[in-house]
Amino acid sequence: MKKYNLFKILGIVILFTVIISYFVPGTIISYGEVSKDTIMPVALTDTFFNGLTSLSVFITTIVYILTVGFFYAILDKTEKYDGLVTSVARRFSKRKTLFIALVVFILGILSAVTGQIYVALFILPFFISVIRKLGYGRGAAIAATIGATIIGNAGSLHTYYNNQILNLTVTDNLLYKIVLTLVLLLALLAFILVFNKKPEKVDLSKENVSKTLPLKIIMGILLVLVVLGFVPWGEYFGFDGFSKFLETLQSAKVANVSIFNSIVGNEIVEFGAFELHNLALLLFVVTIVIAIIYRVKFNEVINAFGIAFRKSIPYIVILLLAGIVFINLYTSGVYYTFVTAFSEKINLFTSSVISGVTGLFYPDYTYASQFALSGVSYTTSSTGYEAALAIIFQAIYSLVLLISPTSILVFFGLRYTDVSYKDWMKYIWKFFLIVLLVALVILSIATKGFGLFAIIVSIIIIGLVILALLDHNKKLIKEVKKEAKEEAKESKKSKK
Repeated sequence: MKKYNLFKILGIVILFTVIISYFVPGTIISYGEVSKDTIMPVALTDTFFNGLTSLSVFITTIVYILTVGFFYAILDKTEKYDGLVTSVARRFSKRKTLFIALVVFILGILSAVTGQIYVALFILPFFISVIRKLGYGRGAAIAATIGATIIGNAGSLHTYYNNQILNLTVTDNLLYKIVLTLVLLLALLAFILVFNKKPEKVDLSKENVSKTLPLKIIMGILLVLVVLGFVPWGEYFGFDGFSKFLETLQSAKVANVSIFNSIVGNEIVEFGAFELHNLALLLFVVTIVIAIIYRVKFNEVINAFGIAFRKSIPYIVILLLAGIVFINLYTSGVYYTFVTAFSEKINLFTSSVISGVTGLFYPDYTYASQFALSGVSYTTSSTGYEAALAIIFQAIYSLVLLISPTSILVFFGLRYTDVSYKDWMKYIWKFFLIVLLVALVILSIATKGFGLFAIIVSIIIIGLVILALLDHNKKLIKEVKKEAKEEAKESKKSKK
């Protein structure tokens, strides 16, 4: 029943948004005009139509999910994918710590520099499979992949709506964002390597591994193209070489018709300006190339698409249900009622509360930042708050996604690994509490300097880490004693 647990959680949250809309007066913010204290209940029929709105909101993400499913279905048809997973796992079988570190920092930094958490979705199943193959548990696999992606977003360098709404640039808070990203990723790595059970011993030498070099090359090239495509080179470095190169290709004409656009199309964008639909197209092309290289028959390609569609349905449902949650809160005006209750004076506390609650009910960062920050900017009386609010919002919001009952990416990971939300919470809550406090210290220093609050919270963090280490040490001692008893029993049996 674990696979249905996630839908129950989302259903309960949707029901909560419906019930609360009957009791909490709503607030509407339209073109800077604020209208308050109107009950705008969300009926069950409204919830259904909000589901259709959710479908239109996430249609690009849905297409991307289907493309990812098609990609892995074709990989399975090649009968080389399991060999690729085993080959990579075998290469790192004696350097498991190194592989975990590489995954955490690759995904974390990718999320930080692109400002998007769904981009890495195409590579997450592969990394999770390798980590599981190395003997790590499901919790560790989710934390190293999904967790790293979310934490990278906490210190994201490129936040479009943040900068647009608050009139900021990528250089604002740059040092603190880098520090925040690195510290939190190191904390995640320490949590996985120190506070988890040791990976099980696995013998990969007996498993047959066919030649997978072409597949490794394709996967490597795909990852490079994604990085080139989504990193905003112009904003970061003022580099316009990719845009000029595309203009050169498009300028070649015959009879006043662009040859490049006629063959490739008008929707191609330069590296650095990719959106999710561009990645979906790239992934589809790569999938077809893989099918051709490994001579997958046309009927098998069609069959693979059918398999991909069937397996993608639960993930699409998760996406749509999570979307209904924030659409219900938005249409009822309850969300803006909450925002305006805390936005009068913006500081570390009020910003953190707004960000945290937004993370619980607004699972998509694009809409979360757009609605939350615009709501604050229209209703606050504070001045000079923009830079502080921007970094606080993205950090606290992203960290809350680790435990949020509407966190789309976490729910994807739980569904993929067949882990219940309850088990995930048991696994992650201590880590979440510590990194939340760590983030608050860094944010306090970034906004107010190293004051009394930062000192007190730092002492609390040190105390919690020490307690966690002591507790972990006790568990290790118990495990060692248990293993010793089992070995003693086995030796007695062998002597008899």
